[in-house]
Amino acid sequence: MRAAILLVIIVTFLVGQAIKANCYETKILINVTTDDKNMPEKITIEEMQTNNPPVELKKMTTPTICYQIEVCPDCKTEDQKRLKVDYLLVALWGDGQEQVLLALGQSLSEQKQNIDIPIYRKSFKAYDRADLEEIKGLPDNQISRWKKYFQARMFHMYWRQKDKELPIAIESAWVWFDTVAKLALARNSCILMDEALDKFLQEYEEKAKEDKTFARRYRQHFREGYYEGIKQQLIAKKYVPVGEVPKLVAKGDLETAKAINGAALAAISKEPEEIQQIVLATQRVNKDLLIKNAAYIDGRIMNLSKKGNIR
Repeated sequence: MRAAILLVIIVTFLVGQAIKANCYETKILINVTTDDKNMPEKITIEEMQTNNPPVELKKMTTPTICYQIEVCPDCKTEDQKRLKVDYLLVALWGDGQEQVLLALGQSLSEQKQNIDIPIYRKSFKAYDRADLEEIKGLPDNQISRWKKYFQARMFHMYWRQKDKELPIAIESAWVWFDTVAKLALARNSCILMDEALDKFLQEYEEKAKEDKTFARRYRQHFREGYYEGIKQQLIAKKYVPVGEVPKLVAKGDLETAKAINGAALAAISKEPEEIQQIVLATQRVNKDLLIKNAAYIDGRIMNLSKKGNIR
């Protein structure tokens, strides 16, 4: 068996007291360690909302080997204002790749935040039931969840090429998805659900509606409404910062409150009606609320500016 490869990504969010330009610096430090010195050929990061090509991370050799890049989402124009910016981080080897989708941006709870994300690469000898049970048996802690995420991803991708409707393929998809949910819904998490996984599960859901035999196998792991319920929580999570707006206004940080509220309004205005209803049901946020917030904040800013007290 090939030696396991562990990448540790340390993401540091640096946020200024007053958010005037809406530009947040995200410094990503990637430290790579491996038992057999089998380094990735390269690591790239790509901002998903633009047409810019992926940027290769710079390899550093002191004090230890690591890959480093600085990212600052450009949110200076009204059209670019976002609560978070999606980035795809990819580590490439000659025989494959590992990837993770990240939402990077501001942190309201802390001005400086450190986040560790291990990317764990491991090849299996047989990709059989014993291997899957080994993945499922990993301890339930943060590091092991990342191991489980990438191992389940690799395991499912293997069986998806063989026969995606076999019980072992369905169960590995469940392990992958369940682990994504635990990671993504954790406090201050920056991981998003893999778009490929979302597509795979949509296919499974449609198949289960049409094929009763398949549905019996599928529902052993994905109970009715489980996938959709978790997906709704993940969709709505990016609007959580709106809950901080009243607190920011109360302590007089109107510029930050305006930036957060404006970003949420710009984002939700582009969402389909179905998504807007999900956000309303889960976060109690809609366009009407955000418009009222904006009017109130602008009024406060205007009154304070007349008195010369605005930040």
